Amino acid sequence: MQFIRTLRPLNLLLLFISQIIVFFSVNGHLKIHFNSAEAHIFFLLAICCTLVAANGYIINDIFDYDTDQINVKSSKLPKKHLWLLYILSLSASSILVVYGAIRYQAWSLTPIFVLGVFSLFLYSYWLQKQGTYGNVLVAIFSACAMGICLLIPIILPELRFSSERQMMSNTFIFIAFFLSWVREIIKDCEDEIGDRSTGYNTLIIRFGLGRTKAISLFIWFTACLCILCYLYLQFKMSLPLSLFSTILLLYPCFLVSRLIWSMETKQDFSRLSTLLKLLMFLGLLTLGASIFFT
Repeated sequence: MQFIRTLRPLNLLLLFISQIIVFFSVNGHLKIHFNSAEAHIFFLLAICCTLVAANGYIINDIFDYDTDQINVKSSKLPKKHLWLLYILSLSASSILVVYGAIRYQAWSLTPIFVLGVFSLFLYSYWLQKQGTYGNVLVAIFSACAMGICLLIPIILPELRFSSERQMMSNTFIFIAFFLSWVREIIKDCEDEIGDRSTGYNTLIIRFGLGRTKAISLFIWFTACLCILCYLYLQFKMSLPLSLFSTILLLYPCFLVSRLIWSMETKQDFSRLSTLLKLLMFLGLLTLGASIFFT
């Protein structure tokens, strides 16, 4: 059971589903031939990206072991077992990347994979202790992982996505970036006691809760601007789609604004982190709905 928890299967499943939704959304239909090179490359990218994310969770548990003990969040697996799990996961993803590079002449997969693994290792080893830099790196990875299918035209130059749909998907990825950034800040607030004890320099430790709230609100309002742009793009495509998305997202957005402004306790931070994840999921539903409304 602890082995499974270390891999965060629910998070990995949500990541994989989000990649599928973005892929079908940017194509604009569900009629994808699963024997086509496009489908093969997409699933190869999605599985590799999901494995890289799993590697990131494991290496983060390794370097965050002492802090998690204080925050009562330890995986309870011994470090040597975590290292073994990391090596096995990294080996599996490396084999898959090499296979894809050779099978589809997709040599661009290799530097993308190396960059992803190195970035998450660097985050776990050093950047997460620096607050802002680590938060931004995780937000970039989360957003780029969702839109991994947008790399397919680089591998298959003859493939072209609809510019209108690609713009909507790009806007959603920007929203995902800002939501992930805010969520990382909130998670740091939730882990303040352990982070402070182990020498971390996160935003709440450096600036206190008041200024951290202000920074979070600024990032959140930037996300809201992106959400408005997203709804406008959907309005141009379909009025029913735009109305559906507005109804689905309006109240959660209001709740997030209210909670960021009033958060004080660890329970508030936990509730807000969960709400941001829910908002991301609802956003994915509206992106998936674009396949059927247009």
